[in-house]
Amino acid sequence: MKKLLLTVSLLLGVVLVGCNNEEPAATPPAVLPAGPVESTILVEAVTGMRDDFIRGIDIGSVITQENSGVTWYNWDGEEQDIFEIFAEVGVNLVRIRIWNNPFDEYGRGFGGGNNDVATAIEIGRRATAAGMGVQLNFHYSDFWADPGKQQAPRAWEGLPPLELAEALREFTYDSVRAIVDAGVDVWQVQIGNETNVGMAGIEGWNRKLLLFRAGTEAVRAVCPEIQIVIHFTNPERHGHFIAAARQLYNAGIDYDVFGASYYPFWHGTLENLTNVLTEVAETFDVYVMVVETSYPFTVEDGDGHPNVAPNFSNQTINYPVSVQGQATAIRNVFQAVADVGERAIGVIYWEPAWTPVGPPNEIENNWRLWETYGSGWASSFAASYDPYDAGLWYGGSAWDNQALFDFNGRPLASLNIFNYIRTGTFLAEGIVLEEMVAPELPQPELSEVEVIELQGDNLLVNASFDDPDMSMWNIGLNLPNSGHVERGTSDVRTGAGGLVFWQADDSDFYVEQEIVIETTGLYYYSIFIQGGQDGVAFHMLYIYILVNGELRYTVTTELLGWLEWSNPRITNIALEAGDVVTVGISVQSGPGVWGTFDDFNFYLVESLE
Repeated sequence: MKKLLLTVSLLLGVVLVGCNNEEPAATPPAVLPAGPVESTILVEAVTGMRDDFIRGIDIGSVITQENSGVTWYNWDGEEQDIFEIFAEVGVNLVRIRIWNNPFDEYGRGFGGGNNDVATAIEIGRRATAAGMGVQLNFHYSDFWADPGKQQAPRAWEGLPPLELAEALREFTYDSVRAIVDAGVDVWQVQIGNETNVGMAGIEGWNRKLLLFRAGTEAVRAVCPEIQIVIHFTNPERHGHFIAAARQLYNAGIDYDVFGASYYPFWHGTLENLTNVLTEVAETFDVYVMVVETSYPFTVEDGDGHPNVAPNFSNQTINYPVSVQGQATAIRNVFQAVADVGERAIGVIYWEPAWTPVGPPNEIENNWRLWETYGSGWASSFAASYDPYDAGLWYGGSAWDNQALFDFNGRPLASLNIFNYIRTGTFLAEGIVLEEMVAPELPQPELSEVEVIELQGDNLLVNASFDDPDMSMWNIGLNLPNSGHVERGTSDVRTGAGGLVFWQADDSDFYVEQEIVIETTGLYYYSIFIQGGQDGVAFHMLYIYILVNGELRYTVTTELLGWLEWSNPRITNIALEAGDVVTVGISVQSGPGVWGTFDDFNFYLVESLE
């Protein structure tokens, strides 16, 4: 009955129902003109988008930025509350990430907004006061969670799966209850963040499903009207989304929305995005949306900390890196989701206000602010929880060039995209659009290309499977009869052998080798893979590294076809002498997967004192 009621409300164009939405919006929605409006950028109106389509933003870092002295301005050049600014340009939902305990034992914040439940309440109240709904995004960790990093909160470390599920259930219920009771108008709750491989420190579908069920049941117990979102990324990977949705369906997980990350420079074509979301929506009768997207407006850095994009050597940059290019990229994501049809309900832009705390020439003061207030992506204090990522690369915003404001907090024309996608625009008199055709992208000089100088010998034994002795390799099957994996001599990359795999039914297996580290330093791991899959079933492959029995690093990859070799790799692996390291690859797939592993490489790159 719940889903039927939600379907009717959406078809009638009613705004999503949340909890605490009895009061009228403090900032009433602007009355938009019927046709295109004048602008300095050209935006084509999105077609097929319902009136109640979610036009969202994720601004989890906002409180720590304000504490660091950051301000934002409206179109008149006046300083204005950031929530009011977003409400006035057509945003109707604010997404808030939530970590369990993003502070060290001395109360020093890990950064990235220090987003605990108390911070979520503060952000949520301000969003509600400005007339916007809220999505709560539980990471179920003490800091960032993504496909390669799903670390358990410290309070949950070592719990067996059933106890972990109960801890997650209790935390979810108590948190949502506290936020709703604080007056926040919660429209949606997201159970986990980019949960491709794991969640809360565990891997594997059976255990993940325990956690999904615990989280969804907790939300329903607080407020049945709240929509529940489950979030995955990598839509470009063949069969990945439909396979994940099938797991949720077969397990009877009670959720409403299949959420996706889609960053144009990482995640394939818009046509593919529409197709995979349509397949999920139509097959399993769920809503779909993009819960994270963004695009840069400049190649410049605003605060002295390197930015994630653009990277012209290994990212797909299909739009000009400009305000016009940014607006076009965002508009096209909205259109790709709207093209799914009635089951498509929204798009959320990630961190459009993460502007610099200070210019690059004031880097020492910037560091002080990032460390004091947590306004950078990570502080040095995060090393106590995440020593091998945040502990090595902590610093400022890697997103300031993807904001919808300039480096001084002044609005860009692309900030109005949430209104422009509904009206369209025409160019103001005298404005010449010189960016309609993407310019030829600069290519990196040879000196700018990353060159990894490997030291010594490959630390893996029989790394290319040329020796018939396979005793050094551990091949494990997580399901009975879940894969044929053996040394073979056909379809190999180099030498006399390779590790060949095939299976007519579902596969779930791993291949790994253990090493004891002799030299403290940074290491490099890579393998080569070729193969494919008969039919349209999914496959999920990732290489991984365990350090002293704990999962530290993962990188996903895919099968590109017969003798089309992919080369997934992990760099900057920080290890100490005496560490027991397990390097491997995991394969989970539907029927018909086949291929070859060859040329595993594990090398020391740099010795460290």
